[in-house]
Amino acid sequence: MTPRWSHGLLLLAVLAMATGLFQSPMGIASGDAFRDNDWLNCRSFDVQSRAALLEHGQFPLRSHLIGGGFPTIAHPSDGSWAPTLLAVLLFGDVIGVKLNLLLLLLIGGWGVLRLGRWLGLTERGATVAALAFVLSGWLPSMLLVGFYNQAFFLLAPAIAALLLESSEKPARILWAGMLLAFVLQQGGHAFPATCFFLGLLSWFAAAGKRGLLLPGITLLCVLAPPAFARELVAVWPLVLGWGAALVLLAFQRPFLRSLVPHAGRLVLVLAVACSLGAARIVGLSWLGEQGGAYEHTLVRTDATWFPDSQGPSLAEERFYEDATSFLVSLWARVPSEGSYGTTWGRIGDPLGYEYSYLGLTPGLMLLLFGGLLLAWREPRQRLVALVFLCFTGICFGWNLPGVDLHFLMTWGVPTLDAFSQPLKYWNVFILISGVLLIGVAVDRLPDRPWVAGLIAALLLWPLVQNRQAFVDQFAERVEVGEAEDFHQVALIAEPFWLDFDEDDIRAMGSELFLRDYERPDAATEYVNSHRGVGTVDHYGSMVLPELAVPKRYVTLDGEELDNPRYRGEAWTERGRVEAVRVRPNDVRVAVVMDAPGRLVVNQSWLPGFVVDAGELVEQGGLLAVDLPAGAQTVTFRFRPPMLLAGLGLSGLSLIGWLGAMVWLRRRE
Repeated sequence: MTPRWSHGLLLLAVLAMATGLFQSPMGIASGDAFRDNDWLNCRSFDVQSRAALLEHGQFPLRSHLIGGGFPTIAHPSDGSWAPTLLAVLLFGDVIGVKLNLLLLLLIGGWGVLRLGRWLGLTERGATVAALAFVLSGWLPSMLLVGFYNQAFFLLAPAIAALLLESSEKPARILWAGMLLAFVLQQGGHAFPATCFFLGLLSWFAAAGKRGLLLPGITLLCVLAPPAFARELVAVWPLVLGWGAALVLLAFQRPFLRSLVPHAGRLVLVLAVACSLGAARIVGLSWLGEQGGAYEHTLVRTDATWFPDSQGPSLAEERFYEDATSFLVSLWARVPSEGSYGTTWGRIGDPLGYEYSYLGLTPGLMLLLFGGLLLAWREPRQRLVALVFLCFTGICFGWNLPGVDLHFLMTWGVPTLDAFSQPLKYWNVFILISGVLLIGVAVDRLPDRPWVAGLIAALLLWPLVQNRQAFVDQFAERVEVGEAEDFHQVALIAEPFWLDFDEDDIRAMGSELFLRDYERPDAATEYVNSHRGVGTVDHYGSMVLPELAVPKRYVTLDGEELDNPRYRGEAWTERGRVEAVRVRPNDVRVAVVMDAPGRLVVNQSWLPGFVVDAGELVEQGGLLAVDLPAGAQTVTFRFRPPMLLAGLGLSGLSLIGWLGAMVWLRRRE
């Protein structure tokens, strides 16, 4: 088989999976309201960015359509400055996101193909590995349960391949860094998880033919001490563990000499990614300073090393429970209908293993385990086998008898220890290493026509099975209705809540987790963003204080009720508001002041706002300005220096690294 055939088959496999995405061309949702809550929230950022650019002619530093005015440029799900926005601008948010998914899937398969070649697989083995990756159930399963950000894990194989190949062709360091920056832009937890994966690959690649036992022990001496220090609230585990690691490295000088260039190349990849993604890093830091927080963090319970240290287990899926659950995830695909518990009388958390499905089917699974046995003969293939075992152990967590690799390898690492439902973020690396092991097994099969037919049949099964998950995910259109004049809405449980004041309504909504579960269409930001309506209590991983006053409340049954306390999108006690225009980056108000006084705008106050008249102030968390008497037009503009500097740094970095790439290519 030639590389041309390999690339052709890979493209054909992606197009075959595409038939599931486009069976309903304008379908964008699964029809499962709980799952769609996650999915459509992420999709709303595309809608907001597209409207800002095409309708308002503004680059969206913030959006007036969520949270009473939220700095979307800082949000980890925002793609307004990512390459994915191009397809959305050209083809709309439905077709655009499907094209982006296919492109990511194609890059993922291409990355596995290159990894297979680096491992020394034949073109046949590498191609089967890439096809198994593309046809697996991991991506459609993740999409079906609502996680768009997970799609950026698909770039990990290509980044890893370019990093490993850069020892001979340095320019590939820059390509790897650019792809990793893409993950940083919009992948959320995919970025730190992918960095950990790259670090593990680099460490064991440095070991090479020298064996993996001592490097493995040394690695645990580096990773485990912070976890023990955290649980014991002591410094001595760090001193002992890292001291032992230094001693072990002193006795592994050949390994250390090999590790230095591998580590150096990884550092360069991270430098490229972080400089290109400076706007995201600065944005997240800025958002944290304003009180934004990601509240879903892992609470370790029933842990091997510190059992019951934090109470009984929570009723949430976190790790594989046993060998059966692991094997089922390898061959099955996620069900089209979810099963849920009940929280506060409403559909609550999922009860099944929704995040775990890899969907390789039994035939490919058997090849995987065959490859796992065969891979120990060759150093590079042994590396992949070890990576597979490491991430499988991490995904078993404290359910792995006698050891807890999740604790030892990730619990002390900043950001990694915050992954709630860690299975969701780590099992993709089981898939990447697993399909490469399938390639190892295929290479040991005889080169006969009947073998080729058998392999084709084994690949047809996951295609049929997992394509259906794409059909399920994109089965439903979302009716968004007609555009409306800008106003804002919020969700309440029952009509009698209108008798309470705004603070009590917000407190009760938070206590009942209203933003997290099923929401009627009129209270969802995806539908409202299309209509030009703001959703104050938006569903999002990071939120700020939401003090804007909604014009209407929407009950859980979908009934829309006027808010008697609503005073307009701007108001004053000393005059009258003539007109209000609210856009992503500015708010313009025409007002007649009968006497000097204060104008209040029903948008969240954020540092970085400037005003062209009067004195800018904050009132109850909202924008306000003190004005003299008279008729005047006031414009509030959002110009946050820190966020703009981050965008500028990303732009300058792109120019600089492109120049470096041209220079390196000429030298090569």
